[in-house]
Amino acid sequence: MASGTCSVDCAALMSTMGTSMKAGLCQMPAVYRDWYTTCPPPCGAVDKLSLLVVAFCAHVWINIIAYLVGTLIWLATFGTLSIGSDIFNFILTILSLWWLLTFTHFGDTCCLPQWVNALIFTIVVVWFTIAAVIGAVGYITFINAYPALTIPMLLYFWDLSILLPLAHYSVLSTLWIRAQAMVDATVVVKAADPLLPPP
Repeated sequence: MASGTCSVDCAALMSTMGTSMKAGLCQMPAVYRDWYTTCPPPCGAVDKLSLLVVAFCAHVWINIIAYLVGTLIWLATFGTLSIGSDIFNFILTILSLWWLLTFTHFGDTCCLPQWVNALIFTIVVVWFTIAAVIGAVGYITFINAYPALTIPMLLYFWDLSILLPLAHYSVLSTLWIRAQAMVDATVVVKAADPLLPPP
């Protein structure tokens, strides 16, 4: 899809966000069934946009739970709040959700081509996945001294269990969007050139 008008209907975006968040909570098991029971996993250009949105909204829900539980446990264990990086990650997660919904539901409003937005989003998701691994391993090193940190560690692993299919869906969907864009461009060229056979 070509770049659009760089304008987003905020009311429509927020409405879509509410609907998608409900789906992420209710349809989370569908992501586990689709990804963890499919062998071998699909490769190449595959349309996984619907599950991509569900998986990312599930990731947001897990982040909300992890943020609330982790803050309480950290406060109870150390008597202080460590909220700086958590708030940054949460804001980045919400912005990424808006970004995802923009290029999946309102692709004609993207300033960049839809596949470019999907590619950048994929890079962000891969970073989220790496950060979850680092966070989980980091908690493992402390649970002997602070057993209460077992709960945040398990939440990191729960998040990782949804981030793995999320990253895979993002790669597949980016390739699919790129393939569709190339097909659309070929159709336009054929339609404009009278010497080429009709599309």
